[in-house]
Order: sequence, then C-alpha cells, then structure tokens
Amino acid sequence: MKITEQTPFFQMPGLLMSNKVLKDSEKVLLTALISFARGKNYCFPSYTTLEQTTGQSHSTVTRGIKKLEEYGILAKMKKEHNRTKSNKYFLFLEAEIFKQDTAEKMKAVAKEYNWTMNIKRELASGRETKMQAHNSSPL
Repeated sequence: MKITEQTPFFQMPGLLMSNKVLKDSEKVLLTALISFARGKNYCFPSYTTLEQTTGQSHSTVTRGIKKLEEYGILAKMKKEHNRTKSNKYFLFLEAEIFKQDTAEKMKAVAKEYNWTMNIKRELASGRETKMQAHNSSPL
C-alpha cells in the first residue's frame, strides 16, 4: 500500500515530541488519543483500536495508559454503553505539564490544576466535563 493524501496520519505536538520524560511509545499513544479526541478533551477508542492505530502490543498500550494516568495527563473512566464496555479517556493537555523535565514535576503540575478531581466531581453529578476550558490552548 502506498502512502497517499487519503492515508490517515497523526501530527505530534512539538512540546510532546520534545518531552524528555515520556517514552516514545507513550508519545505515540498520546498522539493517537489526541487525534481521536478531535479537539475535545475526551475520547473513547477501544484497546484494539489503539493497538492497531499505534502498532503497539496490548501490554504496551495498557502500560502506556497507566503511565499517562500516573503522570496526570490522562484520566480513564470505565463506561458501559449499549452492552459494550469501553473506556472514556479524559486528556489534560496544558502546555505547562509537557515542559517539565521529571515525572515528579509533571505530576505536580497536574495536581496543581486538580483537574482529575474536577472531572470526577462533575461526572458524579451527571454533567459532562467542563474541562474544555483548560484545553483551549493545548500544547
């Protein structure tokens, strides 16, 4: 198969590409999640879709999701919809988090914004997240 203008492609934001903390596999995974979000702060691709899109194994995708959660870049919520189970991924794309040079500093920035607690609070109340405001100037 030739690569043409119809072939799907993903753009990796510069701050993500130059980040020294994330592994390349985590950067590719996050780039795919950003693409699936299409300008929103959430998406819900299946593990199979993430594996096929990134060319990564199931264990690499699983590990990558856990690491992105650990860094405070992603929050995963299990959901059930029409008898199918999938995860909803909320993305925290403040540029400041990607400028950090250690995992601890990345976590501190995410904690400072307290974004995961805000998402959990809004989800508990049955409202959709309003965190889009924090993602208005991502990366």
